Amino acid sequence: MAGNLCNASPAADPVPAMIAANAVARVNGPSGERDCPVQDIPVAPGHNSLAKGEFITSILLPACPVNASDAYQRFIPHTEMDIAVVSAGVSLALDKDRICTEAQVAIGAVVATALKVDDAAACLIGTKLDMDPLDVRRKNAARKGTKAQPRNWAPLMTTCTPSSPIPVRWVTTISPMAAA
Repeated sequence: MAGNLCNASPAADPVPAMIAANAVARVNGPSGERDCPVQDIPVAPGHNSLAKGEFITSILLPACPVNASDAYQRFIPHTEMDIAVVSAGVSLALDKDRICTEAQVAIGAVVATALKVDDAAACLIGTKLDMDPLDVRRKNAARKGTKAQPRNWAPLMTTCTPSSPIPVRWVTTISPMAAA
């Protein structure tokens, strides 16, 4: 995980999942030890924020609250290619009625560095996660001051449905062949 993070590729797995989960990188170097939010490590494609001589010794994930979970998905265009063209990490918490009370969404591969998408997370909060993915896009686009998503279909990966229960810290890969 730390290798992909330090490599700072926009398509690095599972950086969006770590960002959505509010992961922290423990960094050691000549100046000692420090903790840095994972989202602050990649600064540009192929470039990270680590100083000379610094390295990541661990990735710290906060405890997952009751009725909460994280998920990561990536879309690859061919089964023989292992580089995502879009990826998304989601961290959700639900109340006893299965209404989303907390959400974090991060995307990768469609922007220079993986990043949180607060507008997408806001669309999920207060719902039972049963909205059609296109309705989520429309709701997000209608929000005042919202900028368009980097790719039209990136938000489609960040929607859960009642028929697919929220998984507990899983990773999956979707390809056109598998999705058909």
